[in-house]
Amino acid sequence: EIRNPLTVISGYIQLLSSKDELSHLKDYFTAMEEAIKQTDNLIDDFLSIAQGKRVQLALVDLNQVVLEVLPVLEAKARVINCQVKTDLAKDIPMLIDTKEIKQLVMIMAENGLEAMPKGWVLTIRTYVENRKAVLAICDEGEGIPPEVITRLGTPFLSTKEDRSGLGLAICQGIAARHEASIFFETGKQGTTFYINFPLQIS
Repeated sequence: EIRNPLTVISGYIQLLSSKDELSHLKDYFTAMEEAIKQTDNLIDDFLSIAQGKRVQLALVDLNQVVLEVLPVLEAKARVINCQVKTDLAKDIPMLIDTKEIKQLVMIMAENGLEAMPKGWVLTIRTYVENRKAVLAICDEGEGIPPEVITRLGTPFLSTKEDRSGLGLAICQGIAARHEASIFFETGKQGTTFYINFPLQIS
């Protein structure tokens, strides 16, 4: 219902921007298109935390999901002069929604990269412990401030001005849909988020 009028607006912007007599307004049209894209992304974020969202489960190796997003994370890390390393278990086949778990890994890893000074390392680990498949994302930042810890997961909580503050809330929704739990350890040597999935495949 929100996207339909956005599509109409976008269509008219494209129509107007194609007219030669309006070429001097090109920068304005580009800015409006970018605003529409940002709104569309925000809608995706809201849908990701919506209750009752259905997942498309398939038997997938958790490590493969990590490896598929790794090139993007490595590229983001190079921009800020950081590194991404992995320590992955041999095989962890699970029933998961690949798209959602990729989104979770990206959000968690990007948060970790943003928390670190230049030259430091983000580590992504997978392992099995107590019949749980564990995805651990560890940064070498300065830890989460105490005043933020008590509000983690609250929608719209963000320490970045250009962020919606929905990232961790989205991850919590994804975890809940996979019957997984999220907890973390934080200190001056860094923060590690653990996502514990039920090990459904023996």
